[in-house]
Amino acid sequence: MRRVTFSRNYTLSLSRTCQCYCKYCAFATRQAHIHPPEEVERQLDRAERRNAKELLVLTGERPEVNPEVAARLAEWGHDDFTSYVVWACERALERGILPHTNIGVLSHEDLARLREVTASQGLMLESASERLMDTVHAGSPTKHPAKRLATIEAAGELRIPFTSGILVGIGETQDEQVESLEALAALQAEYGHLQEVILQNFVPHPRYYGEEVADIADAASRQRWGSDGGPSAESPNCQLSSDEPPSLLQRGTTLGEGVGGGPDGDWQLGSPAGPPPSPPPQMPSTFAVRRARFGRPASAVVSATTSAGVSRSSASEGSSSTA
Repeated sequence: MRRVTFSRNYTLSLSRTCQCYCKYCAFATRQAHIHPPEEVERQLDRAERRNAKELLVLTGERPEVNPEVAARLAEWGHDDFTSYVVWACERALERGILPHTNIGVLSHEDLARLREVTASQGLMLESASERLMDTVHAGSPTKHPAKRLATIEAAGELRIPFTSGILVGIGETQDEQVESLEALAALQAEYGHLQEVILQNFVPHPRYYGEEVADIADAASRQRWGSDGGPSAESPNCQLSSDEPPSLLQRGTTLGEGVGGGPDGDWQLGSPAGPPPSPPPQMPSTFAVRRARFGRPASAVVSATTSAGVSRSSASEGSSSTA
């Protein structure tokens, strides 16, 4: 009999205000959005009641560029947004919950500040293609691959356990997919800090601003499994992802059917916030991943997931997403 492990995760969408204008994003808003301290405390209490062990702090990139957000931060005693994220992580640690932050491109200094209060951090490379800066990433300066690679490298210099990955199906070529994986492989070879690399395929789905990722995931979980933990009569297909690179399992694959491919029985479960891919965008081939020199180092996981429910090494109460 094989042991299957998971870690219960909760997602806190601390701010959806973002300076970027990515053409595929369903998360960001141009409005001033940031959860006040009392709401952060409320959500963390909720996570603790649900026995969550990990917290994903998810935000837009540099929300403080919005004057109203900056004013609220100052009112709460914070000089910048990173300070507020540090405060939220401290509140999570008080409850025995390990924070993982994914808040965009950061300086060496800000990464070091967060290192003191996080178990790990993350930033999707998305793509190494500069060409996309003229298309889907136009108007999004921090989506330039050089800036994102600089942050990932700085995390390596600081020895921060880190998650990264690529987006698939946003206009890149297969050669550009490989180029992106090779860029991450090179940083992993030098610093050894990448604990997970996500292959996230883009699936168009409705905007969900105003809804919490954790609530979407919880509703999907209850529909899939029922309130008593058993399968629901109206169960949708469950999208399951493992580190067995790089293709998504077929829709309808169950946990029991797919368990043979997981990394030592540790699975990632993505709860969809939008319609499943039909068909999914073409994922990098196994050859492409191997060509990028990703073996299976002890600390690294390569996972495939949908953009509607980004996987981490957990079956999550609030499925993780990536800004």
